[in-house]
Amino acid sequence: MTASSLTIRKADFADPALISLIKIHSAYCNSPDNNVPGEETNVLDIVALQQPNVTLWTVHGLPTASSPSPSTTGTEALLGCGALKTLPASASSNGHLAEPCGELKSMHTTAASRRQGVGAQMLDYIMSEARRQGLKRLYLETGTTEAFVATNRFYARHGFEECGPYGDYPVQKNSCFRVKQL
Repeated sequence: MTASSLTIRKADFADPALISLIKIHSAYCNSPDNNVPGEETNVLDIVALQQPNVTLWTVHGLPTASSPSPSTTGTEALLGCGALKTLPASASSNGHLAEPCGELKSMHTTAASRRQGVGAQMLDYIMSEARRQGLKRLYLETGTTEAFVATNRFYARHGFEECGPYGDYPVQKNSCFRVKQL
């Protein structure tokens, strides 16, 4: 898909397609098949995604034979989502958060939309929004098990480097922490 064929907008939490996508994302992150204990998953639920320090966006495009049916927002299909959580600009015990920064959360594309540039477009948009807000770094936490190999490659390709835990995250053997200077 080309960037010009995609539309990104703030999430409409009344859209059943979005609620379904968030549930799919949460189920994937919490799946026992991923070998991540429940206490080590850090996925945001629908309520947490609506907090004042979190903005969720959705990416839409024209449906194709392999993409999901259109969402209730119009003739375009919901292809993915991603969120920016603004973190407090105060130093934590590890000292990483001494300046305004954010955290990438709930990045997910539909199975039919993967490897078509949808995730990259969503990530670029969120990084632009973070810069516009004056954030200096963008952090993320993802898994380390086999289920997250492609995810980690994606973020490495986009300049996210491994780092230690940030904010209130503890050291977790199943978590990979990454950061990118903006």
